[in-house]
Amino acid sequence: MKEKPSHALHVNDIPHDTLEAVKNGEYEVEVKYIIDTIPSEIEEGILQNKYEYRVIEQGYLRPTDKDGKFIRMRIRKSYHPNHGEEYRLTEKSGIKGSDVARFEHEIPVEDKNTFDGIWSLTQGHRVHKTRYYIPYLHPELNEEVTIELDIFHDALEGLVLAEVEFKVEGDDVKAAEARAEILRESPFGWFGLDVTGEKKWKNSQLAAKGLPKEE
Repeated sequence: MKEKPSHALHVNDIPHDTLEAVKNGEYEVEVKYIIDTIPSEIEEGILQNKYEYRVIEQGYLRPTDKDGKFIRMRIRKSYHPNHGEEYRLTEKSGIKGSDVARFEHEIPVEDKNTFDGIWSLTQGHRVHKTRYYIPYLHPELNEEVTIELDIFHDALEGLVLAEVEFKVEGDDVKAAEARAEILRESPFGWFGLDVTGEKKWKNSQLAAKGLPKEE
């Protein structure tokens, strides 16, 4: 019987030249909600191919510590019929004292063989979803934000999550956090439970453990 790849392998198993390409990261602030019912106008927009979207498969390597920080490494393949396949390697770490802010390094992976090699290390720790990018006006923020609506497939079929990311200008995380807090205090009416910062609803946890059990 063919042995499965061991998930004990981690970031140190990735080719050094690939990791060396991870140079410039950025801060971002993200809020996340469970969606129980997608509004009819958005469903219609999806059916009419109104929104930009990507079909995404992403896998996770075992987390590791780096310079005292908890690091997650993700490999992602995204597909759109007009753009083909794109591969990206992402290193993420949280920011101490914040549920919504994180630091992220991301690079394209140009070589499919490199992608396939890293992807093989993520067996059993993957998610498959379609992500729609939906512009939506938030009256309290007085601006249009982009809702990333994730409709999950396979073992997570039926799960729908919405994320809104606020980019950080320079290293001014506090300003982005303040905008995120406004949205959290006045979420869109069709947003369900706020699961921002909850470990069990992170994609890496969903990939490893599936849907959280009801408490």
